[in-house]
Amino acid sequence: MKLLKENPEITQVNYSLALLLAEMGKIDESRKFFLKAVELLPDQPRILYNLALFENSQGNLAGAEKYLLEALKKDPDDFDFLYAICTFYIEHKKNSKAVDYARRMVNKYPQNQVGNQLLKAALQ
Repeated sequence: MKLLKENPEITQVNYSLALLLAEMGKIDESRKFFLKAVELLPDQPRILYNLALFENSQGNLAGAEKYLLEALKKDPDDFDFLYAICTFYIEHKKNSKAVDYARRMVNKYPQNQVGNQLLKAALQ
């Protein structure tokens, strides 16, 4: 934290701290640094993705969905983001929403069978 106070221009530290604090189970502090990182580094959708995974793990489903969709808006063809939104919707019994993203995975990554597997799971 001292590093940030003395060097506020090193914005990436917020993201690294958020990840570290999440690993340590310091939930409130981690969320604070994730949100700061999103604010300071708006062009890095990977931060939104990780924040979404964090929020999902904490049971904040609305937040998780919001951040996943924001990450996808910034990088609509990212495999990890598509996979995460599909599995999020399947996990939370919103299969009709998962179908569209699974189809996008199948179209964008036809060589990868994961999209087909997710599509099959979403259609059940």
